[in-house]
Amino acid sequence: MSNNQLFIAGLSALSLVRRFGSPLFVYDESLIRNRARNLRQAITYPQTKLLYSCKANTNPVIMRILREEGYGIDAVSPGEIYLARRAGF
Repeated sequence: MSNNQLFIAGLSALSLVRRFGSPLFVYDESLIRNRARNLRQAITYPQTKLLYSCKANTNPVIMRILREEGYGIDAVSPGEIYLARRAGF
């Protein structure tokens, strides 16, 4: 926040809402990638496979990012499995 303004990845949230409308969900890809990498580095057990529980968020772009970061998927419903397969899992 700067001068009571929220910035996401260097972009003003207000300018994003003006451009795309509200409600608006905004994700910072570099933050997601950094957090995924930090978690991977923090877990030192051998042969560990990290899984993303897609019930938390089935946004296909987020699932693709986590797949690219080497995560597997935890999907249980037919809908989650369908979306995970579409994201490349």
